[in-house]
Amino acid sequence: MNRKEPQAFFGDFNDVLSQDEKVGIHPQPRIYLETFRRIDNGLIDVDLKGSKFTWFSNLRNNIITREKLDRVMVNWKWMQIYHNAILKATLTVSSNHCTLILETQPLVQIKKEFRFEAVWAEHEECKEVIKWSWNLDDGNRSCWNQFVRKRNRCKRELT
Repeated sequence: MNRKEPQAFFGDFNDVLSQDEKVGIHPQPRIYLETFRRIDNGLIDVDLKGSKFTWFSNLRNNIITREKLDRVMVNWKWMQIYHNAILKATLTVSSNHCTLILETQPLVQIKKEFRFEAVWAEHEECKEVIKWSWNLDDGNRSCWNQFVRKRNRCKRELT
């Protein structure tokens, strides 16, 4: 896998990353969870909006098993370009898998990347500015969105 290029992997991974991605009679065996997490190779699972599950079983013992099997996994380079991406699952009539819809709005490339200047660390206020910017509560957001907001706030305060 080339980490320098933006990459996205879509599809039915036929496994769940955690127990909360499955509701049904039998829990997912721990070894399966651990194996899938090891295989992800540093990829980020794009947050699914709306329905939490993407696959539904047939009724068995009066229970329908629901799982998040279908997903989009991306690398950091892709997430930097499409950090506003929205992944939605819609029900279909002809399948027990939901259709995934990925809406992307690429960011306009910034001419110059933000770089922390070592000389800033010599200023008395630098550490406090960073601490204040980073410790503000960003509400109930995904880890990626929290990171982006904190980084941008810190960048604004330092420049």
